[in-house]
Amino acid sequence: MDPQSRRDFWESLFDLVARGVTILVSTHYMDEAERCHELAILASGRIVAQGPPQQLMAEIPAAVVEVEAADTVAARRALVRTRACSALRNSGRVCTY
Repeated sequence: MDPQSRRDFWESLFDLVARGVTILVSTHYMDEAERCHELAILASGRIVAQGPPQQLMAEIPAAVVEVEAADTVAARRALVRTRACSALRNSGRVCTY
């Protein structure tokens, strides 16, 4: 989804919430999850954490590291081989994990 469509989509959701509609959102993007009132984190189909976004971010130890490289495919392969991370997102010249 392009950035403008994504913003429009979220504005539509906010309008529904303002009218009292409960919305269930599934996302792996933290910037989207932060917009919600309550989160549930699932692992293997079970809730492993639940609460407001700020509370969960304070309670769950996590870090985001961005690696900039000319060859992000090679950088990703090296990181996966070392098992240094569990998830990688490749976007241009930056690997985020």
